[in-house]
Amino acid sequence: MQQSLYALAIYFQMALLLAIGLLCVRLVYYCLVRAGIFVRNRHWLVLSQITLVAALVIPIIQVTLPRDVHWQPKAQVWSGVEGPGRPTYAVISIAKRHSAEPTATLVPHVRVSLVLLLTVLATIGIGIGLFALRLGRQRFLLKTFLGKQIEIRSTKKLRILSTAAVKIPFSTRLGGFAYVVVPEELLSHPGDYRLAVSHELQHHRQLDTVWIYLVEFLKCLFFWNPTVYLWARFLETLQEFACDEALIGRRCVSFQGYAGCLLRVAETAVGARYRPAGTTGMASDRSHLLRRVEMLCKYGKMKVHRRLPVGLGLGTVAFLASVAFASGSAVQDRTISLQQAQALIASAQSEIPLSVNELVLKWLNRFAGSPEGRKRMKEGIARMETYRPMIERKIAQYKMPAELIAVPLFESGYKNTYIGKAKSSGAGIWGFIKITARRYNLAVSDDYQVDERLNAELETDAAMRYLRHMNFYKQRPFRDWRLSIKGYNEGEGHVQKLINELGTRDPWELEQEEPREHYLSGAMAVMIILKNPLLLE
Repeated sequence: MQQSLYALAIYFQMALLLAIGLLCVRLVYYCLVRAGIFVRNRHWLVLSQITLVAALVIPIIQVTLPRDVHWQPKAQVWSGVEGPGRPTYAVISIAKRHSAEPTATLVPHVRVSLVLLLTVLATIGIGIGLFALRLGRQRFLLKTFLGKQIEIRSTKKLRILSTAAVKIPFSTRLGGFAYVVVPEELLSHPGDYRLAVSHELQHHRQLDTVWIYLVEFLKCLFFWNPTVYLWARFLETLQEFACDEALIGRRCVSFQGYAGCLLRVAETAVGARYRPAGTTGMASDRSHLLRRVEMLCKYGKMKVHRRLPVGLGLGTVAFLASVAFASGSAVQDRTISLQQAQALIASAQSEIPLSVNELVLKWLNRFAGSPEGRKRMKEGIARMETYRPMIERKIAQYKMPAELIAVPLFESGYKNTYIGKAKSSGAGIWGFIKITARRYNLAVSDDYQVDERLNAELETDAAMRYLRHMNFYKQRPFRDWRLSIKGYNEGEGHVQKLINELGTRDPWELEQEEPREHYLSGAMAVMIILKNPLLLE
C-alpha cells in the first residue's frame, strides 16, 4: 500500500509538470511572437521536446538523489499540527518494515482508505490498459493498411507508397521501415509530389515519426489528462512548421511553389478526415495553414536569435526542477534515516532507555524533518526554559528521571493553557484532564473559575506524583518508565489491559499492537531531540 502511494505521488507529479511545462512553453512562445522576436521553429520544437522529457524524468531523478539528513526533497507534503502531541495529519512510511532508509508520503488529515487506494489504482490501470489496447489495434490497422498500398519506391530502410484511400500525405515508422504515403492525385503533379515526399522525409529526419510513439504512449499513460492531448497538438504544429522552415531553407525550393503545394494539398484534403493514427501529415486546418503561409512569407526577413533558445531551454528545465522540488518538499525538506537515528542515541546518557524504531522515527521526522515541525519544536523549547528550573527541582525532589522534562514539551509544547476546545479535555503544561487533576488534589471548579491545572508548579507536582504512583506504588506497578509514560496519556488501566491481553510487558510491542496515538513513541522522539538539539538547525 505504501509503495503504491509513493508511485501515485510520482505519477501525479509527472502530470503536474506536464501541465506546467506546456503552459510555460506556450506562454513564452506567444509572448515572443507578439513581441516580434523570431526563433526558428526547429528550435521551438527541440525546446518543447526537452520540456516534455524533463517533466517525465525530473520526478524520477528526484527520488534517486542521495538521501541525507540535511537535504532530502521528496514527493511529499506534511500538514500542520494543533500541538506537538496532537497530530492532525498522518504520515505513512513507504519503507519496508526493517528498511534502513525509510521514506514517507503524504496522507492529508485522514487515513488513506485501502478501498479508495485500490479504486484509484484500478481505475488508472484499467484506463491505461484500454488505451494500450486501442493503440495496439491502431498500429495493427496501420500495418494492414500499408500492406495494401502500391509501392512506388523502396530502399533498404525507406518505402514510398501511393494510396487512393487517403487524401493527405503522411509518414510513419513501422517494423524497422520508414514509410512515406502520398495520395495518388499527387502523382499527376510531379512538382507537388516531389515537395510532398520531401516534406514527409523531413519528418523522418526530425525524428517526428519516433516522437509520435512517445506521444501515443503518454496518451495511454495519462489518458485522463487533457494536457497530454494539448501537448500532442502543439508538437504536431511545431513539427509541421519546422518541416516547412527546413524545406524553404533549401535553395531548390521556392516559397511560391511550396506555398502553392500546401494550398493544393489542403484543398484536396477538404472533407477527408481519415488519417491513420500514429502518423504525421502534411495538411493542417485553416488557421494553421494561414500561419504556415504567413511564416513562409516572413522567412528570411527576420533576425534569428540563435542564443535565445539555449537560454529558454535551460530556464524551462530549471523552472520545472524547482517546481518539482517545491511540490515534492514544500514542507518536508529532510529525512532522518533509521541508521542515523540509532547513531544519535548510541552515546546518549539516559535514565530512561532510549530506543528508535519505525514509530519513533516517524515522530522524529515530523518534528525535525520539516520547517514547520522544527519551528514548533523550537518555540516549545523556548517556552520550556521558563519552567525548566522549577521542573528540574521537582524531578530532583521526587527522584525521577531527568528525561521526563520532555513529556510537557510533547504534551502541550509548554503552552500553559487549555488544550483543545473543551476545557475538560486537558489544560496546563502537563495537559491534565479534570478527573485526573482532582484525583491528585488540584482544584478544578465546574465552571472553571478555579482551575489549578494552570498553576504550573502545582500541576508539575501532581504529574510527578502520578508518574511515580504508576511506576512504583500501584498494586501492580509498571516498574518501567516507558510504560508509565504510555499510561500517562492512555490511562494506566488501558495499559494494564493491553499487558494482560498480549501477555507482554515490552512497551514497544504494546505500542505496535494497539492503533492509538503512539504517545510513547512521540515522547521518546522528543527526548532524542532534546539530547541532539542540532537536529532543529
